[in-house]
Amino acid sequence: MVEHAILAAAGPEGQKKGLIDGIDPNWEKGYAALKELHELGAFPKDAATIDLGMAGNYYSEGLAAMILEGSWAIGGWSDDVKNNSTVIPFPAIPGGAGSGNDIVGGFGTGFYLSKATYDNADKKDITIELLKHLTSPASIQKIATANGGTPAAEVEVTGLPQVALDGFAMAAKAASINSPVDSKVSQETFSNLRASVQPVVTGSKTPAQALEEAKKVEDANKK
Repeated sequence: MVEHAILAAAGPEGQKKGLIDGIDPNWEKGYAALKELHELGAFPKDAATIDLGMAGNYYSEGLAAMILEGSWAIGGWSDDVKNNSTVIPFPAIPGGAGSGNDIVGGFGTGFYLSKATYDNADKKDITIELLKHLTSPASIQKIATANGGTPAAEVEVTGLPQVALDGFAMAAKAASINSPVDSKVSQETFSNLRASVQPVVTGSKTPAQALEEAKKVEDANKK
């Protein structure tokens, strides 16, 4: 919720700035939107104490209309849930800089070539050929088919449920794909941002206060 609310309010440019150079006013709008959703009854009464597994159970059992999840969640759903689900971007926060078509995504790993191998004349060429093979469209297609992840190339992935294909289409049409907020701030800062959600939505802390606290944590970690 933190990731998507900030991106939906601040847009890609505002989201990627983090907090080190100040607080983007649109971040406050993101937290204010979470409070509004809470007041509208968007979250279960025990939202502050359940874990992701229980939230997933609510959705799978038809007790929740929607859930924020990653593509990996699909693998744990029954065929009935898969056949009655689709994927949409998180909507824009009114008055903010988001487009309603910006998404959080990206696979933060890949294939790496050590400098020692690159500098070794006996290994360099064959290793580069291996990397080319592993990142070829044919290999990407096989990897995406196996793990259900969004392919990093324009390939047709078969054998997956329609909801997974809907996710691929959403990513392909997205105005931007952004790494999450926890990669823009320190882990201590992100933990603080997460901890502030409950007091903000219940009214014991304002969005401005929450972000000011997070900014102090970020500044302390950058010294």
